[in-house]
Amino acid sequence: MADDEPSYIDYEAFLDPSFSTTGFANNLVLATNNPSDTPLDLSTPLSRVLFDVQEIDTHIDTLTTKSALPLLEYTKDHAESGERILDEVEAQIASLTEGYKTLEKEVIERYEAAEQSHAV
Repeated sequence: MADDEPSYIDYEAFLDPSFSTTGFANNLVLATNNPSDTPLDLSTPLSRVLFDVQEIDTHIDTLTTKSALPLLEYTKDHAESGERILDEVEAQIASLTEGYKTLEKEVIERYEAAEQSHAV
């Protein structure tokens, strides 16, 4: 992730489609334990994961705080655009409905009247 602040976390690795959580956990446990030790220490890898999660959470909070106004403006602009499009579509539908009613009155009703008079 491109940002001004340096980070030891490799975000690209986490975002890679081939990222494996089990592989990551296994590598972390192997890196923090001596293979000859019988009792496996899981508290150190867990602490590392919790620290990483806290670091990522802080990074997300910093980014959203810095970008709050642009994000809100972007959302507001898109909501307003959606409303304008909806208003225009509704106006077009109303126009088409009115045109259909006119056609129905001028063509279909006259056709049915002519059909009835022709049948008599």
